[in-house]
Amino acid sequence: MCTVSAGLSPDGAALRLVINRDERRLRMAARPPALFERDGVRAIWPVDQQSGGTWAAVTSHGLAFALLNASGQPAPIDSTAEPLTRGAIIPYLVAGEDIDDVERRFVSGPARWPCRPFKLVVAARDRVVLLTPGGACELTAPAVLSTSSLGDQLVDTPRRLLFEHLLETSDHAWQAQDRLHRHAWPDRRHLSVLMSRADACTVSRTEILLTRERSELRYAAISDGWPIGIAAPAMTLDRRRAAAAA
Repeated sequence: MCTVSAGLSPDGAALRLVINRDERRLRMAARPPALFERDGVRAIWPVDQQSGGTWAAVTSHGLAFALLNASGQPAPIDSTAEPLTRGAIIPYLVAGEDIDDVERRFVSGPARWPCRPFKLVVAARDRVVLLTPGGACELTAPAVLSTSSLGDQLVDTPRRLLFEHLLETSDHAWQAQDRLHRHAWPDRRHLSVLMSRADACTVSRTEILLTRERSELRYAAISDGWPIGIAAPAMTLDRRRAAAAA
């Protein structure tokens, strides 16, 4: 259950992903972002304490990841096997050098895992791709994707139409993203981007910025639209340092 948007800066030089994560109210609160390393590649991601995995990450290679739980998709290849946590998908892929490398790793790995349905957004500064076990497709920023345990189609259309309206009435895509991820219909909170219902709500907002020089991740815990305490400070990876090390 999530809403992910992608938008270019006014000059087209930077890409921004914003992720509203929706979860069950009884699920353990996530840990703030931390620095990890996989096969020599540094990455930053928040940690889901229940699964030990994550739903969002950024890497020193300038890649961003956003995982959405999905409904109404085909069963995994081996539907008889014990399901693996979807939270392990991003940590498995973050060592990829570029999107093409991530796609190759995905096809031979998570695409074949017995996971519950999911959608994975992988982005570089100049490219955004959606990966599912059924294949890959290119996305054009600005774009928005939404899923819900109530049914993806139930939330996808109203949130997409809202984003289109906000794009038309904002100065630039990043402003539209800010408005989108803070938006709630008072009479339709269960369909809102800032979602709330009896059993679930929006629990965090993650912002990822990709420029030519750096990758940055900001994270804030949320409770029914209200920040909890102080947002975690932005964490940054320097791409020039990563290139020199390689």
